[in-house]
Amino acid sequence: LLASLSLFPRICGGETPAEEDQCGLYMAPSSTSTQAQNIWGLYAGKDYDVDEHVGNNELAVNLFHLKPNMGYDEESDDLTQQFFNDLVSFLEGFMWVPGPAGARFEVTEGRTITFIPGPGILSAMNEKLTNAQWDHSSAYRRPMLGELPGEAHPGRGAQTPFYNVAIKATNPIRTGAEIFLSYGANYAEESEELQREDYEKLDETIVNIVEFFDKYEGELDEAATAQIYSFLTKDVMFAAVGSARQKLI
Repeated sequence: LLASLSLFPRICGGETPAEEDQCGLYMAPSSTSTQAQNIWGLYAGKDYDVDEHVGNNELAVNLFHLKPNMGYDEESDDLTQQFFNDLVSFLEGFMWVPGPAGARFEVTEGRTITFIPGPGILSAMNEKLTNAQWDHSSAYRRPMLGELPGEAHPGRGAQTPFYNVAIKATNPIRTGAEIFLSYGANYAEESEELQREDYEKLDETIVNIVEFFDKYEGELDEAATAQIYSFLTKDVMFAAVGSARQKLI
């Protein structure tokens, strides 16, 4: 796997010369790709322990949240409006809420979104296999980059306080494993896909079903067993994930 990944772009860097030569992340086609859609993903080029930062820390760019603030109208028949809608949807599909960059309190909530390169763009999502999350403390505890009052220099005005944005491993990540970053509660609420909590509820429901039939083994005839099984595997499991996502199980 690593040999094939070496053909693709790599994200390198570290605090020591040895770490600098060791690429922490590789970009390659994601395991979530389908025949209809190719998706790029990130793979670990080294082992990461729980709470260890994955890859390099990034610079964040805060942008005006266009969708709710610029006349976005999904039902419009106007071609110009449709073009605007498509453009905004494409761009904001790669954006995050400002929290990971420490920009949540910069303006009124809902007015800005944040562009984060690296993992913020390339990490794929698999709720069942999520192994990384934003480290909010990294952004809020970063040291300030101060200007020198009254002194001119080439980089004056080119600094930003929104740096040191990092993700950390939530599970041990071994070399060659794909990085799956949680897209957060906002995405989960809007998505029709099964989320991590759905899988947890389904796993718990299946365990309960198995325990039920083990408990009453030999006491149910074939017809009763089939009827109860149908009820448990449909009605109960559908209730576990809600009506919007029951078609996925």
